[in-house]
Amino acid sequence: MKTLNTQLLVGRLTKRMDLHRIFLFSYPFLEEEQLHLLLVVNPVKGLSPKTMAPIVSLCMSDTTEIPFDMILAGEWQNQLKQGSLYYTYASLPQHVLFNASKKKSPLLSHKTITGLLELSQLNYEKCKKGSDEFREATNNFITKGDYGQATFMLHQFLELRLKGFQATVGMNGGRSHNLEHLMKSIRGVAPQLLSIFPYDGPSVELFRLLDQSYVKGKKMETVEITEEEFNILLEKCELVRTALDSMVAIMVQRITSYQEQLSDAVAQDREGVQQALKTTA
Repeated sequence: MKTLNTQLLVGRLTKRMDLHRIFLFSYPFLEEEQLHLLLVVNPVKGLSPKTMAPIVSLCMSDTTEIPFDMILAGEWQNQLKQGSLYYTYASLPQHVLFNASKKKSPLLSHKTITGLLELSQLNYEKCKKGSDEFREATNNFITKGDYGQATFMLHQFLELRLKGFQATVGMNGGRSHNLEHLMKSIRGVAPQLLSIFPYDGPSVELFRLLDQSYVKGKKMETVEITEEEFNILLEKCELVRTALDSMVAIMVQRITSYQEQLSDAVAQDREGVQQALKTTA
């Protein structure tokens, strides 16, 4: 199996691109830790981060290829200021692989982190509550054997979960109710979700039944779906729910751990100052 040589990778990336920072971090996905790369790119006239993505793939062509996300430096700083859980977690000091700037990161005071954690959990819990209500309604229609209506409720359950995740990581979900669009919008942050609903697999048509159920639901109609097909959809939607909940929980947990380290460091500094004052008294 190919291994990831981080020193070699950083050398290749910085040689080919004007990078502000590189972060390497991990989070759990279905009980496994998944590595992820965040590249903070200095702006280049006429080029967007997406157009530079093939360069990153080129640099990893003969080593372990891991998912990566790219963002312009100014937008990255805005995401941190606005309290994105994802970008804050990715940008923790222990995740830094490369830093072209001598300036400290615009992170991360104890007060800022407290506000971030409170807001992110409030956003996610609000959508999670509504999502869980639709999940309960899904069970009610399953009991009645009405899999068409159950599919509509399953759509609503997954839509609210995805939008809650978008809000938590600092993305504007917009007004779209299309699950395929919502899944694609977060693939930079959580590319592993595409392995649950792969667009090149046989389950893609089943996945699209969810969006069809929403369109039909607005017309007081339901999709035609068998019990077996519905159960496949239900299992996959539950996997998405588990993955999203787990990612949010672990990011909160690890940012909280960093915050606790800040508190300990502040306390030690104060103790050191007090000891110095006693010594000079």
